[in-house]
Amino acid sequence: MLEDGNEIKEMVSEDDRWLFKFWEVIKQWQDNNLKNIEKLKLEKIKLNNIISSVDMGIILVDVNKKIKLKNNAINFIYTKEDIKNYKKDIKYPEIIKFMDQLISKKEDGICEFFLDDIQKYILFVGKYMESREEYLFTIKDITRNKETLEIQKNFITNVGHELKTPLTNIMGYLVALREEEDYHKRNKFINTVERNAKKLDNILMDFLNLSKIESSRVVNLAPIHVNLLIDEINKSLENQIESKKVDLSYKLDIQTDYMRIDFEKTTMILKNLIENAIIYNTNTPKIKITIEEKFDKYKISVKDNGIGMSKSDTYKIFDRFYRVDKARTSNVAGTGLGLSIVYQLVHLCGGDIDVDSNKDGTLFTFTMIK
Repeated sequence: MLEDGNEIKEMVSEDDRWLFKFWEVIKQWQDNNLKNIEKLKLEKIKLNNIISSVDMGIILVDVNKKIKLKNNAINFIYTKEDIKNYKKDIKYPEIIKFMDQLISKKEDGICEFFLDDIQKYILFVGKYMESREEYLFTIKDITRNKETLEIQKNFITNVGHELKTPLTNIMGYLVALREEEDYHKRNKFINTVERNAKKLDNILMDFLNLSKIESSRVVNLAPIHVNLLIDEINKSLENQIESKKVDLSYKLDIQTDYMRIDFEKTTMILKNLIENAIIYNTNTPKIKITIEEKFDKYKISVKDNGIGMSKSDTYKIFDRFYRVDKARTSNVAGTGLGLSIVYQLVHLCGGDIDVDSNKDGTLFTFTMIK
């Protein structure tokens, strides 16, 4: 507006109007281009987040052997974090050789490596992308899979042996029973058959318990009198306690005589731990159970005077099918499932479990949400 109140008139010739239209087209194109750039930035961030979050290592290499993209899932194969050329920055010659072979032949490939210095198995897969002349390599740590397969292989051997021995004894003594007329010998044979049948029953019960835990994840918390828990444990282990003359004691530090627990699961946990303390013991077993109430949870410990374990064993004893050094426990029947069952039950009840062991015995400590 001018001071006199008259509006400014736009003076544009007909020939110049195309310039304004052209400018509007350019401006619209620029706006769209900026939006697309912003969208690409967001997609790039999203892609980087995805690549960073996967547990598989990723390396993208061009024809000049330069690394164009990588994530941090497998930094253990690099000499430094900021890598640019795989031939210079990957520290394992066998991996570099494998990558060179694929790149020179422009083909796909797969290879398994064992890295001795860090005791890891890795699966290395190369994919040649012809349209881009680039190579995508994926690296997966398969150490855990290898260990599991080895444990399962050993388990099949161990269980086959554990099942075969009592079955052979049962069949042999049943044959002997048919021919034996002496009353005392017949009773001795019957006792042997019963003992071996119980071994088979224990093995099968481990499998059934494990299957039951995996099929039902429900925790049934209810007020249980502590004496009922103790009586149930003592009753279920009565024969072993009497035959081994076990000194089993309880120390209670709880607010009332009632505990809010899953009775069946708690009994199974304690029974397995106490049974282990009895079996893996060359002395007269002395076992102390301590139950403490800590705010919203219970802290329970099982201490024994058994043979103990090495540090390497304590890291693996909760693995399914794992058994300690057979040279030290050759006369002990079992499947290696008991402590795996304990571990799963404790975590199912919202707690955690630790073990401390030496030549003087073993201490298991676990917690349970009440």
